[in-house]
Amino acid sequence: MNSAVPPYLAIPTITDPKLAEIPPVDRFQVLHPGEALVKSYQIRVRRPKFPWVLMIIGIVPAVFFIVLSLLAAGHDRAAESFFWVLGLTFLSIALVSVGGFFLFRLRGHTFLYLTNQRIIVLELSQGTFAREQFVCHFSLDDICGFQLLAQRGLKKLFGLLLLKEKRTFYLGITTRTCMNVQIGAVNVRRSAFDPGRDAVALCGELDAKVLALNAAHAH
Repeated sequence: MNSAVPPYLAIPTITDPKLAEIPPVDRFQVLHPGEALVKSYQIRVRRPKFPWVLMIIGIVPAVFFIVLSLLAAGHDRAAESFFWVLGLTFLSIALVSVGGFFLFRLRGHTFLYLTNQRIIVLELSQGTFAREQFVCHFSLDDICGFQLLAQRGLKKLFGLLLLKEKRTFYLGITTRTCMNVQIGAVNVRRSAFDPGRDAVALCGELDAKVLALNAAHAH
């Protein structure tokens, strides 16, 4: 490993959903001789969703059973204790789900770099107790095409209560050696990933740029 390249690219604001700038590619990847950056993209934002369902599942029954325990107070001690234990159990579920969200959530970004030789993908995420880095790269002459899918489906009750959410976002890279490398969340409910600010531009630019670069290399 090159000692000048850190094993983890530390960016103080990596947990900010609206990251101001894309980090330079040479801060985490040693470029090949003659390799130069053509364009960089911010393609994905990791933004965990608040566990509303678990919180409601815990809070509503907790309030219900605690009220029952108060009503039973002084009349039936066994029922009072039973309802109180049930209320505290459901309240603990709500507190654990909310506490776990804030303690263990990971936020971050995925970046894509196009050079005159490669496609490089960098994913950085960071939380209270963990941080992750994922890097992969593909030679331009090995790439056959790209596919980008971003979709969000919502089902609500009377337009107010969210019943179902399905989020899909991924970048597919078709290569000569692997049918399709999918980077992102595919058919995942409540996905933690949203398209980045440059995600849509990938469809209109990447394929044309890679074809142009390969054609230049051929000549």
